[in-house]
This record gives sequence, C-alpha cells and structure tokens, in this order.
Amino acid sequence: MYESVLFRSLDDLQGLARNRGLGWWRRSPTLRHEPPTAPCLLCESSEGTARGQVFFLLQALHEDSDRWKPELEASDGLCLPHFRLALEDGRAIRHLDLRDYLVSEQRRRMGELTSHITEFLRKQSYDVRDPILPQEAESCDAAVWRLNGMEFSELLWREESRPAGLSGIHPGRLAQ
Repeated sequence: MYESVLFRSLDDLQGLARNRGLGWWRRSPTLRHEPPTAPCLLCESSEGTARGQVFFLLQALHEDSDRWKPELEASDGLCLPHFRLALEDGRAIRHLDLRDYLVSEQRRRMGELTSHITEFLRKQSYDVRDPILPQEAESCDAAVWRLNGMEFSELLWREESRPAGLSGIHPGRLAQ
C-alpha cells in the first residue's frame, strides 16, 4: 500500500516540478490537503505553530541558503503535511527558486524512500536471498512518517514501554 502511495506522490511531485502554477498541485490527490469541516482545537493550534515554523525555515533558506540548505539536506527533511504548508507559504509562492528547491529536495527523499520500500517488498519473496538492509527494514515506518508526519511507533506504545529492540523512527535515522 505505501509503495503505491509513494509512487503516486513521486508522479505528483514530477508534475509539480513541470508545472509551476499552484492550481495544479492543489488538484493532486496525494499533495492536496482537505481539512475536516470542524477541526480539533489542538490540531488547529498546532497547524498555526507549524505555519510559523515553516515561515522561519523558508525565511532562513531564502536569506542564508548557503548555511541552511546543507542543514535541511542533512536532516530528515519535511513530512508531506509540512511540505504542503511550505508550498502554501507566500515566500515559496513569490520565490520560484526556493519552491523549486523544496520540490527537488522532496522528490529526492521520496525517490529514495520508494527505492527502499520496493527493495524491502522484493526481498520478502521466498526465492530472494538478498539480505534486508536496515533502511529497507525501516521503510514502512518511514513511509508512514513521510506521508503523515508522525512516528508510527507513537501509535503503538509510549517511549517508556517500548519493547526492547524496536527503535521506530528518530531524527537523523531516515537519512542513513
């Protein structure tokens, strides 16, 4: 399931790279965001906070790109919900070079993740003896985080009760 959503997202990002108009990506089934009719007060508050964080990230990327682009590239990047917020920000709308950079970076990350999950699924076959690499084994959790903006492990257990050996996704681990 994640593989097909990732492939669709990659196709949509490719279309976004070709078509610079905002109307196109808002029609994309994987990139658009349709909030519920009556949002939760906490979700609404956290989205406002996220918009502020996105504003400052884009300001830093625009005004001091030599410093902040390597920082973003070395991090886990943006999940799809925060990527959407970044594309909606006025700075990304006005500065196409910044928008193109964000799209390119997101495409790179989604492409890597798609490769990892495809290999993980291929290696699940009984006739494949290739070892599963750590980034492939974590690719399903990584896809949940990348597409939804949460750690999958948060849905299953609290940190203090996490079973030994199950690490989930932590900052810096997706880029490895």
